[in-house]
Amino acid sequence: MPILYTEPHAPTGPPVSAEREVATVTWTSSSGVETILSNWRSGFLLTAGSKGLGMPQYQLYLRESGAVDGDVVTGVRAKPREIFLPIAVYGNDRADALAKRAMLASVFDPLTVNGGGEGVLTVAEPGAEPRSIRAYYTEGMEGAEGKEEAGLNWAKFGITLHASEPYWQGVETSRLWSIGQTSETFLPIGPPKYLKVRTAQVIGTAMTVDCPGDTRSYPRWTIHGPVAAGASFVNRTLGLTWKLNRALSATDVVVVDTRPRRRTIVLNGTDNLWPSLEPASDLWPLAPGANVVDMNLGGAGDATSVQLTFVPLYKTAYPTAAPQTLAARTA
Repeated sequence: MPILYTEPHAPTGPPVSAEREVATVTWTSSSGVETILSNWRSGFLLTAGSKGLGMPQYQLYLRESGAVDGDVVTGVRAKPREIFLPIAVYGNDRADALAKRAMLASVFDPLTVNGGGEGVLTVAEPGAEPRSIRAYYTEGMEGAEGKEEAGLNWAKFGITLHASEPYWQGVETSRLWSIGQTSETFLPIGPPKYLKVRTAQVIGTAMTVDCPGDTRSYPRWTIHGPVAAGASFVNRTLGLTWKLNRALSATDVVVVDTRPRRRTIVLNGTDNLWPSLEPASDLWPLAPGANVVDMNLGGAGDATSVQLTFVPLYKTAYPTAAPQTLAARTA
């Protein structure tokens, strides 16, 4: 996805909002149509008053007692996110303005029967990786035509989006470990450390996996055989382990998806391998920051490899500082 930017000088034309000066906001429809909502040159302007780009709301689960004052918090969860975007639409003339309004209605349509559905809202701060969130349009483009809401060649809308998953997504990151063709080799796992791999039973222990998000992020594992039964994956930082009680041949590929509501273990793209998961296993996430990980794979051969892929998750759309580029982070 290209990272869009704003020009450092103030352009001539309609007034530029504070959001436009610091970030580029893009809506990508379910069909892949990208619309920049913060660039008046394309006929759309994100005005002041956006909501829902910061912290998610949280719900507390409480237990009360008739004999004791107060209550006890028994659980906390992040609630689905509501996002409000005040948008102005401009046209060269009446026909152009109406066409842009119709186009905006098309790309925000949440109905799959109309070719719409869930879209992606992306906020790209200058010099930082973009953060995105999946959402559905719910209301705001009903079409008020009062003198404060619309004119001959312009209109204003307060668009509301619903995001079922409350966290913002960063750029997907992948790491790959493999045995290779020699009996002893070195694999980079991030400067200045290197992993020494032998043809013994262990592909790697005490490895550091950095998660740049500020909330727990859930990885997908792709394991290429051969691997003996009993392969275990340990996150020492969290004290959690999962184990696969199934041997893999040199042609087998297992994908373990740990993401909530998507958790699956699939062999060769079709077979459900969930019954082969050790009952006491926990398909652990990555904690923010450094994670110390052990991968214990018996029976590994030259073709054995493990790929870790994850999308870092964030509580807000705004980075606190310009992060490293993806290339620098995975070098």
